[in-house]
Amino acid sequence: KGITVLEMDPSYRSSSAMLSAGGIRQQFSVRENVEMSLYGRDFLRQADTLLATSFNPIVDINFVEHGYLFLTSSSTGVEQMMKNQKVQQEAGCTDIELLPTKEMAKLFPWLNLNDILMGSYGRSGEGWFDPWAYLQGLQEKNK
Repeated sequence: KGITVLEMDPSYRSSSAMLSAGGIRQQFSVRENVEMSLYGRDFLRQADTLLATSFNPIVDINFVEHGYLFLTSSSTGVEQMMKNQKVQQEAGCTDIELLPTKEMAKLFPWLNLNDILMGSYGRSGEGWFDPWAYLQGLQEKNK
């Protein structure tokens, strides 16, 4: 209780949450963004329990942790990925791995990696969820 949601569209039909793919990641270059996302990740992992009510005891937001893969084809991009990973690790995110091209080829054989130098891959904690189920769970819990 004590949470206020401000939304121009009270039906949520055209709200950004409903128009999004429901993705979450921790691969940011700013510590505060990483920390907020880690909090969100932990909430999503427990959403079935945290959002359950007597009226709606089962809340399945279908959180799928298949990760995000960012690619770079420049030496500047490689440097930035290395800096970003340091920020992510310092913020407590240990699931991001920097991958050389050979490792990516094994994990993602369908990718054309001809001009790719490095990838940054979130092995867990990153992925997608059902934004409509999440919103419904939040609304019901907030009644």
